[in-house]
Amino acid sequence: MANTGYKSISRYERPGKHGGYGYQVHVIWKGTALYSRISDSSAGGKRKALKMALKLRARFERKLGKPRTERIIRSKPKRR
Repeated sequence: MANTGYKSISRYERPGKHGGYGYQVHVIWKGTALYSRISDSSAGGKRKALKMALKLRARFERKLGKPRTERIIRSKPKRR
């Protein structure tokens, strides 16, 4: 997985029979995780897939009640 520079969004590029190209959205908040993949071919290209991934991330965060920020936020304090 390649870092895209966007929080909770990764780029995957797996050429071959079972591969593909696209973006992966993975949002976790308070023990609940939402995950989805958007392929370049289904979105109509690399830029459109990224745009769709950003919209999907926003939808997932609203659904979970997670505040929208680029900082890393923990729902529970870290145990020491």
